Amino acid sequence: MNYLRKQKRKYDFFAILATGLILTVGIYYSIQAIEEKKWTETSMEVWTGVIIGILIMLLYLLFKKIADKKFDEWMEQSANYGRGIVGEMKVFEKLQKILPKDHVIITSVVTGKYGDADIVTIGPKGVIVFEVKNWSNDVFIKNGKIWLKKQGGKQWNLMEKNPFAQVKGQCMSIDTVLKESNLFVERSIPVVIFINNVQWNGELRTLVSDVNNLDKVLDYITDKPTKYNKEVIQKIAQKLKEFSTS
Repeated sequence: MNYLRKQKRKYDFFAILATGLILTVGIYYSIQAIEEKKWTETSMEVWTGVIIGILIMLLYLLFKKIADKKFDEWMEQSANYGRGIVGEMKVFEKLQKILPKDHVIITSVVTGKYGDADIVTIGPKGVIVFEVKNWSNDVFIKNGKIWLKKQGGKQWNLMEKNPFAQVKGQCMSIDTVLKESNLFVERSIPVVIFINNVQWNGELRTLVSDVNNLDKVLDYITDKPTKYNKEVIQKIAQKLKEFSTS
């Protein structure tokens, strides 16, 4: 990221320098023509150069403003993507440590319009779909809605995109695939994992946890009755791997 910003600053510097040189040369020769009162064709060409230089500067400033906005948006998206990958790796590594060996872990499963399911686990208790969020904000959940607080700020803002709806949609898509393959037994379990600390108030219909308390979520799931034997687990895993992009 820092490398890209340095390259952008370098580009801005040379663009401004080139435009400045055009303006300086044009103004210099224009002043000379005015002092000598030589309103010849040459001086008219110089004035034309000045006008062109000014137009170039105005166009540059306009496109620079647009480019800066797009660049900042791209930088933010890239940063969010990088944080997302780091968060998914943390959850993946922790699941590898705490899940029994009879579980299969699959990443980046794309089965429908709700995007890729970050992590899917298949075990005797069922299929679990994990949506991982590695936001840089404090998170507070109330009545199924997510509020974010910027670092160092006091104001809480309502999050428009809701990961609960996203992960539930992913579960429905996965369940549809399993039904079509005659492997469906019970609905998949949606879980949202936050890398940073999260607090909530009220009852939640979707399991929520931060990464440090992931084992408590799994304890809750392991209390459920057994649904799949080893053979079915392998068949489901094989099917869902067909939709994995990793």
